[in-house]
Amino acid sequence: MLFAVLFSCKKNPTEPDLGLPKTKDIQISLKHVWCGADNAFALNQDLFHPITEETFNFTTCKYYLSNFQFRKTDGTWWSHPFSYNLVAVSQSNVSTFVLPEVPFGTYDSVRFLIGIDSAKNVSGAQAGDLAPSNGMFWSWSSGYIMIKLEGSSPQADFNNFSFHIGGFMDSDNSNTTRWKTISLTATPFTVSGQNNPKLKLFVDLANTWNSGNLVSEVNSIHSASTRAHYMADLFMTAFLLEGVE
Repeated sequence: MLFAVLFSCKKNPTEPDLGLPKTKDIQISLKHVWCGADNAFALNQDLFHPITEETFNFTTCKYYLSNFQFRKTDGTWWSHPFSYNLVAVSQSNVSTFVLPEVPFGTYDSVRFLIGIDSAKNVSGAQAGDLAPSNGMFWSWSSGYIMIKLEGSSPQADFNNFSFHIGGFMDSDNSNTTRWKTISLTATPFTVSGQNNPKLKLFVDLANTWNSGNLVSEVNSIHSASTRAHYMADLFMTAFLLEGVE
């Protein structure tokens, strides 16, 4: 009796895909400083500003970074499909978060939005870092607070300051979202299977009170306004490159 044995060359659909990954999670590290990279920022500690000659003691420092984009060395940009991150300074002056699934490649520039884009602002309260329980949502105006800085100062009225910087409408010049671009040309940022990539930034919060911005003159902002617009401009200058890994 003749027995025929048939062999199939087709791939078993249950076999795992052994292809190498083409993306990797990267870490964003933010080192908060005050008046220079060598001076650590800290909550509940008196911090002197040498330009304004005023003293600040922060109890709250929170802000949003979103819409991360990376430019490849060929000049094309890759945009992260979902990157909304709440940065809240606590006991440490270093804050970190992860951007998942960044494509392999070498990048010579990064840009991100300080704040939350208009599409998310008009979508109402959401979850995760965008949840109202984080204390960064104006329920009365259905919009996000981009930057929240609170504390005390002997130069401020009633010895307190409270800056809730928000607003995303351009029509009345109150848009407080800001794009920040940082060049990586001198130290290209590589994402590959052979490294654990980390992008490290300095955030010099003292810059928010440079250029004659005095807490003795304005110690409270709780709505979209020209002054909020001005403080958003100054806050944007706080971000500088520390290095890459």
